[in-house]
Amino acid sequence: MDNDPIDVVICLGSSCFARGNAQNLRELKAYLERPDIAPNFRTKGRLCVTKCTSGPTISINGVEYGYVQPGAAVALLERALQERKKEC
Repeated sequence: MDNDPIDVVICLGSSCFARGNAQNLRELKAYLERPDIAPNFRTKGRLCVTKCTSGPTISINGVEYGYVQPGAAVALLERALQERKKEC
């Protein structure tokens, strides 16, 4: 099993932020406060990732997800974690 954290990058550019990543960021922060979850992820925000037309965008281990509406970001992280557990 890969012990490296899952990389999560959330676009904080003005377009993505206004279109839903402000709420996604709040939801992700709350999710990642859980002590059983936090060690599995490495997160960072970036200013515009030039994917404005498909925003709000989030990248998980280099895979870009567009049109990530509030409520869906946590589900994407949970799916990435489940896939990692299947690999072991």
